[in-house]
Amino acid sequence: MDRLTIRVVPDGDGVWQIHFEVHNEAFSGRGWFWGAPESLSELASELTTYPLVKAPALVLGYDQLQGEDVMLLLSIGPLGALGVLEARIEIADRDDPTCRLKAKLHTSYASIDRFVPQLRALVSGSRTDAVLQSG
Repeated sequence: MDRLTIRVVPDGDGVWQIHFEVHNEAFSGRGWFWGAPESLSELASELTTYPLVKAPALVLGYDQLQGEDVMLLLSIGPLGALGVLEARIEIADRDDPTCRLKAKLHTSYASIDRFVPQLRALVSGSRTDAVLQSG
């Protein structure tokens, strides 16, 4: 089953290491970048909207957060009109941002309903990871 796992390593200054690990049938990859825990909370809140009209996103990186400045990206939006959602994931190598993994996984509102509480528990420290699965 395709999945994205998010883990965090809290730092005493309020900025965390946010880790992405993605697996699908063809390949896998992982990476991390610095981010505020509030960015995960905001994503969780945006994902509670039904139906998702715009694609809520978590974007971490440098400067303009565009192109090669993006180090981690998770965007989840509708795919067609039948309730299927598409998660777009991007993970860049911090030392060479031209090296990057781009993946998609098809997911559902039911999977999002499981993912959102996991994200919130991750931020509160009562969980060690949040997993978004396909299906």
